[in-house]
Amino acid sequence: MTYSNFGELIKEQRKIKEGTIYDVGKLAGVSNTYISQIENGKKLPSKKVLFLIVHFLGIHTGVDNNFQDEALKIYSEYKRINFDELKEEFDTYITDYIHQFMQPLNDLSNDISNNRIQAEKGTLEVERIDKPYFDLNWLLTQKDYEVLYHRDYDIQNTNRRRKDMDIMEKLLYNRLSDVDIKTIRELIEAYISNKYYRFPDKKGD
Repeated sequence: MTYSNFGELIKEQRKIKEGTIYDVGKLAGVSNTYISQIENGKKLPSKKVLFLIVHFLGIHTGVDNNFQDEALKIYSEYKRINFDELKEEFDTYITDYIHQFMQPLNDLSNDISNNRIQAEKGTLEVERIDKPYFDLNWLLTQKDYEVLYHRDYDIQNTNRRRKDMDIMEKLLYNRLSDVDIKTIRELIEAYISNKYYRFPDKKGD
């Protein structure tokens, strides 16, 4: 049995898409020979490959046509399966695809909203990080980590304290006290709030 109607439709749409057999095969995870057999009407793809091909060839072609529905309809006729059920499966595939495609963008957007990023200066190239280490407000309000300053300053006055203090106390002599941190945050907030516009829906901590 040949499937010329389906194969011709796929071939025609591929040319409209300006894609090669290699492009379609790579996207669908099959060989060039497999796609060639489909276009020559010698083979029908599996449902999984069908959805990948029809989706790929049916988007961003700049041509107003009903390719996707037409391809599904011809396929359903050859396979003798219900078109509406096939279309519903395809729509579910599209929904899942969009979700998988959008999720990383949503995650990145969420990380940006919470400043869990590092942005390379001068390029604004963004890389996601575990915590908003570059957010001064977060740094000065979090309670889990010591906040350190330049090691030229003996902030903890270790040179005036007992000689038998813990080794880590000696090493982390440049950690800021809670009073220092609170004062620094208040100074920064006063400077920023007096100089820049604050969104009305943003509330103070």
